[in-house]
Amino acid sequence: MIIKISKSIVFILLIISISFSYSQQKTDKDQPKTILQDTTEIMDFPFKDLLDNTVYISDFRGKYVVIDMWYSGCGFCISCNKGLKKVHKSLIKENIIFLSISVDDNKEIWMQSITKDALKSKSNPWAGKYYPAPGTVTLYTGGRGHNNEFVKKYVPNNSYPKLLLIDPTGKIVTDDLPRPDNHPENLVSYLQQILKM
Repeated sequence: MIIKISKSIVFILLIISISFSYSQQKTDKDQPKTILQDTTEIMDFPFKDLLDNTVYISDFRGKYVVIDMWYSGCGFCISCNKGLKKVHKSLIKENIIFLSISVDDNKEIWMQSITKDALKSKSNPWAGKYYPAPGTVTLYTGGRGHNNEFVKKYVPNNSYPKLLLIDPTGKIVTDDLPRPDNHPENLVSYLQQILKM
């Protein structure tokens, strides 16, 4: 009888432990990541804008920079972008700028994806799905896609979207920003904390 009761207690404790572990993981996922202590300078690589002008990350020195790397056809990227629009709106008056860097190797596909109300096509059913918040600087790799040195360095596993935060001196604050998909307020809170430092 004692053995049966002991087994029951062990089983109940195991279930409680698993439930707590799962809820903790779920909570941790939405929490802001720890601020990196050892910051390194971001690679200052040239990108292309909509008018084919060359743009460097260093062009934005003096401001905090949120970099969002994505590609057309990435469902998680679209979801992340929706959250980023809310974050952008909340921080519109702050000393921060948002860069949207596409790793598409086709300029036309990229331009269709970021154009509001663009018509979908067989070649790009994602047209218009990645329309960024007004004021976002939209860039792409100049046709080099994943072979871009910047992308290779900061997204070595080709896992998108990838979010980085750069400080006003051009150093990386974190390469693991909290995703704003479901809880954009967590990213807003994290960035506000950084901006006060």
